[in-house]
Amino acid sequence: MSDSMIAALVYTDGVYPDEAIGHAIEPLRERGVPLAGAIQRDPADRPGRHPCDLLLENLASGDVTAIAEHRGKEARGCRLDVGILTDIAEAVVTSLHEGEPRLLIVNKFGKIEADGGGLREAISDAVYLGIPVLVGFPKRNLDRWRA
Repeated sequence: MSDSMIAALVYTDGVYPDEAIGHAIEPLRERGVPLAGAIQRDPADRPGRHPCDLLLENLASGDVTAIAEHRGKEARGCRLDVGILTDIAEAVVTSLHEGEPRLLIVNKFGKIEADGGGLREAISDAVYLGIPVLVGFPKRNLDRWRA
């Protein structure tokens, strides 16, 4: 176990850091730096997309997965598929222990992480392993993040 650094990107509701995080890690990806974690991808190129078409990329494997429940095009509001997020979180944790990532990126410390699920275990494991962490989180979760 070694010292670990955590950088937090705090944002207000409706201002997501996905693009900023993507730009920040692009040079690392171009140089082949091994990364772990997950970032949201914009499905803008998907025909007939719905605002709830949320995609998450596993940075270790490159797999991109839809993480919202499919509730039909008339649905109001988005609902995260917690089972899919749990699967991605488990894959991220595995990549921390099996690979040699130089950085863990979590695009959002959301309600599920604030409640103890999602990618929270990955953040904890990265800290324990001495892997630096970059995490975005909404200002409304600041108290829970500090806890």
